[in-house]
Amino acid sequence: SKLADEADVRRVFGERQLPVQLSQHQLATFEALTSDDVDVVINTAMTGDGKSLAGLLPLLLGKHNLLALFPTNELAQDQLRSSEVALPQWGGNPRDVTQVSGPILDDLLDGAEHLVRGEVLLRELRNHGLVLSNPDLLHAITQFAYQQYGRASTHVVGALPMLFEQITFDEFHIFDAAQINAVLTGLLLLYELAQKPFKTLFLSATPDEHLLRPLHNLGFGPRLKLIEPQKHGWYKHGANPGEGWRQILQRSDITFVPARAEEWIVNGARDVLLPWFEQHGKGAKAAVIVNSAASALRMAEYLRT
Repeated sequence: SKLADEADVRRVFGERQLPVQLSQHQLATFEALTSDDVDVVINTAMTGDGKSLAGLLPLLLGKHNLLALFPTNELAQDQLRSSEVALPQWGGNPRDVTQVSGPILDDLLDGAEHLVRGEVLLRELRNHGLVLSNPDLLHAITQFAYQQYGRASTHVVGALPMLFEQITFDEFHIFDAAQINAVLTGLLLLYELAQKPFKTLFLSATPDEHLLRPLHNLGFGPRLKLIEPQKHGWYKHGANPGEGWRQILQRSDITFVPARAEEWIVNGARDVLLPWFEQHGKGAKAAVIVNSAASALRMAEYLRT
């Protein structure tokens, strides 16, 4: 990944010392998110190249409060741990970040006397500069699911663009068409309610026309910034290009197996995994990545035996 030119970093941040060396796409994302001419930013950097950090930069540098949405609560939980470590490195307070989801709201509601669900939600949104959640919660808010008796219908949803200057959709490429429609419909409402500059960031290594075409049709095109490191020449593949570049991935071999991960583990543990560990000896490691906590628990128990 191409590192940002030092002259460009000084132009944007002055003499401020940053705790990390930024890639070119991260600097470009920060500039777009803090530009008066941009409303929507799409970053298509490769997996492992720091897209999430790019989206956090305005918060870390004191520019924006941020609502970040992840397709699963597990991803949000992982980002919560990362943010609690990153905030002190940038001079922030780890208590400024929290995670909000349906089950978490249930737990908070149990301990909140005389408060209804919408009030508990607003309390969490107001008390933290970085809130991590999921698109389902945003959809519920923009569909007026947290209305309160005696309050205006926009009491909760109208607070979002007042409390947050930026909303980020991480790993957006795994959304289906219905979720994309719900997100775009919600954004139209939020931008209509916003009384100050409001930014939206989509992070996806593989965005497609299901997102780009509707954004243009809805009128966001003139104020949309598409950051494509692949097309800008910000990646080099193969031999080490030398100074000014940061390695993202080591060389690896890959084999595709026509089976589900759990099936492969059960059928291949003795014939593939055990011989592999015997061959590589002490210090060998394996990772199994699945999209279900239940599958992970079942496989861990099987492998443990």
